[in-house]
Amino acid sequence: MEYIEEVGRNIAIFRQRKGMTMQELADDIGADRSAISKYEGGANITLVTMLKIATALDITVPELVQTNMKVSDLELEKYTITKKLRRKPNNPDKEA
Repeated sequence: MEYIEEVGRNIAIFRQRKGMTMQELADDIGADRSAISKYEGGANITLVTMLKIATALDITVPELVQTNMKVSDLELEKYTITKKLRRKPNNPDKEA
């Protein structure tokens, strides 16, 4: 897993641990829900945005960017499934 993907995974896991939806986190940092989805999926993120997210999640930026974060198997499985679902085409069986 690349570093930026790990940061995205950490955002998702800390958000879920706090019991927040993507929309709630987006509202807290003044962004769209789609931006949160992109960050959790491994999109580039600015330091300012990381600080806003960390503050909203009641954690520090170093916690957010750690690469050796301990996660449960269930948390990792949930993140992996969600990420795969985001990448699926909308209607793969739809005929042109």
